[in-house]
Amino acid sequence: MVAVTARGRGKSEYSTDGKYDYDQDYVQDFRGLTKRLGMDRLIYVGQSMGGRIGMSYAGTYPEQVERLILVDIGAEVSVRFPKGDPVTDRPEVFNSFAEAEAWLRQFDRFARIGSEAMDIVLKTSFQKLINGQLASTIDRKLIGQRQQSASDGRPAFRSAWDLLSRIQCPTLLIRGTLSDILSPEVAHRTRDTIPNCRLVEIKSGHLPQLENPSELIRVVREFLQGGEATGT
Repeated sequence: MVAVTARGRGKSEYSTDGKYDYDQDYVQDFRGLTKRLGMDRLIYVGQSMGGRIGMSYAGTYPEQVERLILVDIGAEVSVRFPKGDPVTDRPEVFNSFAEAEAWLRQFDRFARIGSEAMDIVLKTSFQKLINGQLASTIDRKLIGQRQQSASDGRPAFRSAWDLLSRIQCPTLLIRGTLSDILSPEVAHRTRDTIPNCRLVEIKSGHLPQLENPSELIRVVREFLQGGEATGT
């Protein structure tokens, strides 16, 4: 198993020229990684942005992707954020992890996760500065691009409807019933547009790997074992 952190996030390097295109830069980053590791065939699991990249990757290199699992992401982002965007509206610095947690928990996707899950979010989403304050691990250029998209009225993710018909592998689409990203309508349309796709809903928000990991694992395992993945 290989876990990938995309460019401009976490401990991955930032793009010096600010290139963060899902269908080009991220896809080619992943292509290079799989070739370096000798992964001629693979099972791709992607949540949110990772799933959006996965749609493009599976459509661009269908011969390499054996199975595709999309976690709470469809061909377009279909829900507005009533309390703002936790990425683009994030303050540049926080004075403590407690302050950062309090700010994050105002958003639906972080409101229900437990303390251990929140600890993972805080440790991967923020880095400590020399003065002791905390700053986002996301490249400010990337945040600026998201802010510009929002001010122009464009969604955070470019729609992927034109890519879906090129996906050839069996695909599992998992939707959190409490998702603030993926509406039932877009989920069903995404399922119907991908040639061989199964849709399963589980009780969770946008982050089932943190909010309901046991159910997510069960559904994924059933799919990979060739059974009928069922949701609650």
